[in-house]
Amino acid sequence: MSGAGKEIVASDTAKFLYELSTAISARDASALGIKEKPIVDKSEIPDLRERVTANISDKTLQDFLLHALDRYEHFLAEPPERQVLLHGDIKPANLIINPETKRLCGVIDWSDMSVGDIYDEFPNMMIRDIEFGKQVAAEYGKLSGENLSEKKLEVHTLVRKIRDLRILSRMPKAKERLRDFMKAATFK
Repeated sequence: MSGAGKEIVASDTAKFLYELSTAISARDASALGIKEKPIVDKSEIPDLRERVTANISDKTLQDFLLHALDRYEHFLAEPPERQVLLHGDIKPANLIINPETKRLCGVIDWSDMSVGDIYDEFPNMMIRDIEFGKQVAAEYGKLSGENLSEKKLEVHTLVRKIRDLRILSRMPKAKERLRDFMKAATFK
């Protein structure tokens, strides 16, 4: 997709996420049976560290991912800025784009819908295209009045991918994506 097309889809995606996150309160969503589902809770951190050391042989990438886990653990010590209703799996494969207008016209795969920290909504976009994910987050921030931290977005993205590392280790492009993300990340 071209730069202008990406900007339109990023804006449309941010508007969708804003509408979703404000459509119903986290408390009302929980009352309807929608579960709170953090990307990772504190008890999982030791297992994630083990996944990194067992599956990543590149020492620079390994150190980068372990540092991301340290930062995530720090973020867990703070209460989430805001709990919202999340789609939970926003990524290009789940966005329906009208081929003529290049506008978002649908979102599929609601199986990961949950209540959670707004930062948990962006990882699947950011790992595939960090700039697109940042565009969506920036536009979401404008709509919501929230100043989303770029560093926190990156850390949440890395922790989501570390959680999936056993699966990713069998996918050749996965480690390449992690290396590309490491080069573009700002939280270092």
